[in-house]
Amino acid sequence: LLGEVMDAAPSPLDRWNVTFTPVAPPRSPATASAHLKRVFARRSGSRSGKLAAAWGHYGSAGARPEVRVLNNYIGIGIDAKVALEFHHYRDRYPSWFQSQFGNKMWYTGVGGLDLMRRSCAQLYKRLTVLCDGVEVQLPPDAEGLLVMNIGCHMGGVFMWETGLPAHPIHAPGGDRLTHCRKQCMHDEVLEVVAIGGVLHMGRLAVGLSRAQRLCQCSSVTIVTKESLPMQIDGEPWTQGPSELVIGLKGRGLMLRRLTTNGPAARAAALVQDVLEASVKEGTITESQRHTLSASIAAKLEPLL
Repeated sequence: LLGEVMDAAPSPLDRWNVTFTPVAPPRSPATASAHLKRVFARRSGSRSGKLAAAWGHYGSAGARPEVRVLNNYIGIGIDAKVALEFHHYRDRYPSWFQSQFGNKMWYTGVGGLDLMRRSCAQLYKRLTVLCDGVEVQLPPDAEGLLVMNIGCHMGGVFMWETGLPAHPIHAPGGDRLTHCRKQCMHDEVLEVVAIGGVLHMGRLAVGLSRAQRLCQCSSVTIVTKESLPMQIDGEPWTQGPSELVIGLKGRGLMLRRLTTNGPAARAAALVQDVLEASVKEGTITESQRHTLSASIAAKLEPLL
């Protein structure tokens, strides 16, 4: 393992900030009217204080924005729901999860529980998606939304590369979003795809179906209208109504196993040795080495 680490080539990886801003869920007119009557009927406090309290409830959710870092993907809907249920069972009954094969069986079983419930059905009615400022419609049968920085998901399923062609977006700038390019994890571009329910996930896992491409973009804004399951890089949770803004954070370096001992692989290793020696000699700084490594790795990656 250490030998592979020594021989591995650095590869650049875009990193993204996901900012969650809670929003107040919409109220029906009747509910809002009843709430205001209760507020103004209270005997304690001043009239101005009651008005401020009422406005604060409807104007915002009152919580601070939270920022998380995305390296691989964010999933909203059915894939996050299954991952969350699996996580709950594993925390509650850890003795049931003792092997990789057993974990896969439990994961399949937990997913099967949603066959009848369809807890993430009609996802298009429960959130709004804007990519580079353009609204993107989800398919009516979509139960999951994926925003991806890497090529594969679900243990090796290439969602974008093998996905169905994106439907036209009839809005200014829509043609640019659906002009599909090859997926790359350091091009400052995200891939947005939609998936169906549990059965569709099963077919995807064995190569019998394909995801639906939606678009490629450099920023994503998602507004959820109710609590929905989400996951970032495999960490699931339930998120209340929120506005999610995904924007580029920067670029990092990861190690990539070399599958060939060709000229490009040897050149990559030699370049890293030269850069490391330059840092030790004081010719360049560690920050400059990082920048040069990322730039050189991006140029060599297609050859590795």
